[in-house]
Amino acid sequence: GTYHIGATGNMDIDTRGTLDVVTGSSYTQTTSGTVNVNATQNITLNTDGDIVLDADGNHVNIKNGGGDDTVTLGLADTGAFTIGAPSTFTVDATGDIVLDAGDSDITFKRNGTEFARHRMGVSGADLFYRIEYSQGGMELDAAGDITLDAAGNDIKLKDNGTEFGKFSHIGDNQLGIYSNGILAVSFNDSDVVFNSDVNIEDNLDVDGTLNVDGATTLNGNVTLGDATGDDIVVTGHVASNIVPKTDNGYNLGSSAKEWKHGYFDGTVFADNLDGDSGTIANFNFNGNTAKSSAGLILDATNDITLNARGEDIVFKTADSAGISWNLGRSDPTLVYSTIHDRSLVLNVDRNIYFDAGDGIVQFRDSANSLRMQIAYTTATGTEIDVTNGSLTFDVSGDFVFDANGGDILLKDNNVQFGRFQNISNNLRIWSADSVAATFTGKNVEFNGTITPGTTLNTTATDLVGAINEVDSDLGERTSLSSFYDNHDSDIVSALNRVAARIIDVYDENGTLLNN
Repeated sequence: GTYHIGATGNMDIDTRGTLDVVTGSSYTQTTSGTVNVNATQNITLNTDGDIVLDADGNHVNIKNGGGDDTVTLGLADTGAFTIGAPSTFTVDATGDIVLDAGDSDITFKRNGTEFARHRMGVSGADLFYRIEYSQGGMELDAAGDITLDAAGNDIKLKDNGTEFGKFSHIGDNQLGIYSNGILAVSFNDSDVVFNSDVNIEDNLDVDGTLNVDGATTLNGNVTLGDATGDDIVVTGHVASNIVPKTDNGYNLGSSAKEWKHGYFDGTVFADNLDGDSGTIANFNFNGNTAKSSAGLILDATNDITLNARGEDIVFKTADSAGISWNLGRSDPTLVYSTIHDRSLVLNVDRNIYFDAGDGIVQFRDSANSLRMQIAYTTATGTEIDVTNGSLTFDVSGDFVFDANGGDILLKDNNVQFGRFQNISNNLRIWSADSVAATFTGKNVEFNGTITPGTTLNTTATDLVGAINEVDSDLGERTSLSSFYDNHDSDIVSALNRVAARIIDVYDENGTLLNN
């Protein structure tokens, strides 16, 4: 993109002196200090015109590695031009001094060792000229100007014969700087255009307006403005996340400088929301009231906590309070839930659990009087107490008692008067603390005496009826022959006839006694 510095006048580069671009017919490099041109290899001065070294100090020094003067060109007091060397050597001419090298080279040596060479007609080009310096860097040190005037528009910079940079006249007396054959910087009078990326390794101070037409990347710490009076205007769109450096350390706005509106299409996460009023979809917060023009759903992955410091939580309908919870304001050990002029229906798709840490669940009437209590302890198990009246179980189907302990006890005022007991999946009935009857399959054993009542004359097939039938058939017989009328009167048939009318009697081991 283009890097534009809008200020007019000189461009100040602290470590390189002053770069002065003038509008005349020549390009002038002006400095108030020393100009050093350092190269690890060759420096080529290529011009179609003259190369002038103008030193107001009367001397032009050619040095070797920045040490003591090696060769000095100067004017003596008499106006003579001199060439100085470790052993004095002076060329003093009132006219021209011509160095004519038929082999195209002018070589400079020290103690017999070549350190510089002027080559004319390099590679067969008669008009091509090059200075080769073999002993290190070359320095041009002038108290005045150093002018490089190349009629061919280009001043080239090479390294070991390979061009890596170029100063070029790009028209209208404007300077172009090339790097590796690519135009990198263009000057338009005092304006500078960078044709590609610009990397500044140290500080950049811009006193005027900074205009960047292309994409801009600011790496490292960025400070926008240094006073509260500096305005920062963002005209473009933000295309990235805005994340603070540390958690819970910076504010967006302040109590005195508030943002007006905020628009979020996704989820807003906040540890605390504090505002005079707020509306989320159909949900409005205003003062201490939250209203919704539609339904309200609280969907939390973890707990939902209602912390009522006034100790009352009230659920209202449109006209009145439906359910209120008193969280122990009158009695810190009790929590009251009141349903106002309504019934309570618990409609759940799964289970309903009552979890009482003290083991007591009570049912009270409208006068807050205890009517029934379900209590359990680890010692006595679970107990249902009805403090007043009877307890009726009215079911349309079967009523099932399932006691894994095998006993169903019948008590009166906590005194046992009966028990149903499981004995190997057979029933045993107790009366008080004694076994009264034991069932084995369809058979029953009575441990006590069976005393019939006064109404035994029945035709039923139960035990009492069978005894009555035997009694009716026996009467007061004195012989078996009259008892078996129309039958054989032998003793076997008579006994079988009697045995058919006698009930089976078993001992305590279940053995049939009258077999």
